[in-house]
Amino acid sequence: MSTVAEQWKVEGRAQGKAETLLRQLEQRFGAVPEDTRTRILDAPVGDLDAWLDAFVSASSLDDLFGNGAETQAMPAARGPST
Repeated sequence: MSTVAEQWKVEGRAQGKAETLLRQLEQRFGAVPEDTRTRILDAPVGDLDAWLDAFVSASSLDDLFGNGAETQAMPAARGPST
């Protein structure tokens, strides 16, 4: 039973992160294309975390997702500068 509860928690976290990212993207860049929206909603937590971190320095949706967001690999998350 704990595995089902744990899975729900993971799914809930992913959903919350996806909704937060979409809200931030819409506020900063305007409407998010449907293919990008779907990619975000279907993404694992690790990708969502990387996109949320990269959002801070992104100047466009292409900075986060590349041209043709539905087919391009996500750029690596940037770590702290030293």
